[in-house]
Amino acid sequence: MMELMTSYERRGLEKGKQDAICTVLEEKFESSTDAEQEKIRSIDHLESLDDLLKQLLSAETLEHAQVIIEQAENK
Repeated sequence: MMELMTSYERRGLEKGKQDAICTVLEEKFESSTDAEQEKIRSIDHLESLDDLLKQLLSAETLEHAQVIIEQAENK
């Protein structure tokens, strides 16, 4: 049986994924600007955040990561 998620639970999961993405940027590229974090926090779809996190893990440069973030933000 599938459990329904409350809006508070969904928002908590979204925030957790957004935080994880920002941490990946900071740790992997030693960079996470306010503008990048704002873009990441504007994405509020769990599946999009999952995809973004997976793609960022394979990004080799900060510039590539920024392109990935832009694409995710514009979906």
